[in-house]
Amino acid sequence: MPRSFRERNGEKRRSGLFVRGDRMNGDTLSSASRGIEKITAIVCAAGKGSRAGFGSNKVLKAIQGISVLERTICAFVGANVNEIVVAASPCDRGEIAPLCARYGAILSEGGETRFLSVYNALKKATGNIVLVHDGARPFVTSETIARCIESVRTYKSGVCAVPATDTLASA
Repeated sequence: MPRSFRERNGEKRRSGLFVRGDRMNGDTLSSASRGIEKITAIVCAAGKGSRAGFGSNKVLKAIQGISVLERTICAFVGANVNEIVVAASPCDRGEIAPLCARYGAILSEGGETRFLSVYNALKKATGNIVLVHDGARPFVTSETIARCIESVRTYKSGVCAVPATDTLASA
């Protein structure tokens, strides 16, 4: 697995390390206003897995011994984002917190809805480019992430979409 982005950048892991952008609290200069680009990935991992029928959060399920969430976090670590914020529900924080610590990700309080989870994560995000990703989609590629970042640089926004793959199962 890749090292955490903070280790890779020679930074110590502690809160308050980054300057909070003026979009959040108005009392500091944002990265953008100082000409510094910082990329934050918000990973939404506060789901319940009810539609999947697991009875628990699907991001905690393992694929070949590695949880879906860990695979998702590693995709962003490998894509050289500067900061990862994981929105997790209170009932899953005990399992997700060590994973966040391992990769230098910031843990955020998940909300009752995806909107509230993203809102809470945005309050902790310090990047001037922010990517929002579903934690249950672990196979996003570095190329896709790079293209989304380039879209933001060029057009000030972007949306990623890939063709759906239908699955047909028989009993």
